[in-house]
Order: sequence, then structure tokens, then C-alpha cells
Amino acid sequence: KWEDDREIDDQIFVTFEFPGKTYYQEDGHTVNNPDDICVVTYSSINTNRWEPYGEAVFGSRGTMIMKTEKEALLYKEASATSGGGLDQRLWVIEGTKGGGPVLDSYETSAPTAAAAMASDEMGPKISRGYREEMEHFCYCIRTNKDELRCNGVVAMGDAIMAMTANLAMQHKQRIEFKPEWFDPASDATPEADFA
Repeated sequence: KWEDDREIDDQIFVTFEFPGKTYYQEDGHTVNNPDDICVVTYSSINTNRWEPYGEAVFGSRGTMIMKTEKEALLYKEASATSGGGLDQRLWVIEGTKGGGPVLDSYETSAPTAAAAMASDEMGPKISRGYREEMEHFCYCIRTNKDELRCNGVVAMGDAIMAMTANLAMQHKQRIEFKPEWFDPASDATPEADFA
């Protein structure tokens, strides 16, 4: 018999519920409309080099696909007045002449000349992803500069989201986030409550 000694699931799906605009009353603490929630489903599928890693965000107005932290693909969702899907790709065009970003859409499989020119200006490798982030973190430590792209409070929030999702999968239960978990001055942690 084959023993499954893997520590990582092949696929995971985690659903997060965030409060919508009218969820709380103006005081920010009293629930006004418990049905006003934003649901985000995160999925992670293990792959090998044949299918590179990335992220996909599916929204009501469009889909964004990130490939290996270097390429962002944005597709418009169909509406009553216009088409969408893979046939309607959106390009963010930003030239080197200092203009702001502009969205350009097209309905064929080839980008417009402006999108192709913007792609050429950006070059083949925009970012090296996680490696570049770690290099910048080490640079800030070495030079004692306080210019982190992701400060401690933001990083702590991201870590709490990931750890709590892992705990929910491990214990097969719904976990409600506690405000004290996100307070840097508090010793409360999700692990202490669900270990």
C-alpha cells in the first residue's frame, strides 16, 4: 500500500467573507446589514514546471491572471452592452514619456499597435517576483532605510489570513477572525485559539 506522506494538499479552496459597504453602521462596530458581504474564494493548485505558478482573480467585471509574478492578463467580463471573455483582452498601456496608465481593449487575438509598443518598452522581465522582494528587504536592513514595500502591520495581516486559512482546513471548520489578532500590541494569535 502506498503511504501518503505529503504535507501539502494538491488543491485547496478557501472562502473568505469580508464586510461590504453597508455591513456596519457608521460607528464601524454595530452590524447594520449582515447580508452585505463580499465573498472571495482563494484556490491553490500544485503544479510542476509545465504549468507555471500564478494567481487568478475572478470578479464580476473582469478576470485578472498573474503569471509567475511577471505578466498580468486582464479580461473584461461580458455585459449587456459589450462583449467579454478571452475575445476581449484589456491592456494597461503606460509609455515611458510620463503619461498615466490607459486601458486599451481589443476583440481579436492580437494586441493593438499601442499595446505591442508598450509591451516592448517594458521588456521581457518586469520583475523577478519574490526574489526581488527579498533583495529589497535585505537592502532595507543593510542600509537601515525605512522604505519597505510591505510594512510589518500589512505583512502580519497577510500572515494571519494565510495561517487562519490553514487552521480552517486542518480543523475542517469555519473560523471568524478576531480584531485582536491584527493588533500588533496584542499577544492573541489564531494558533492559540485553535491549536
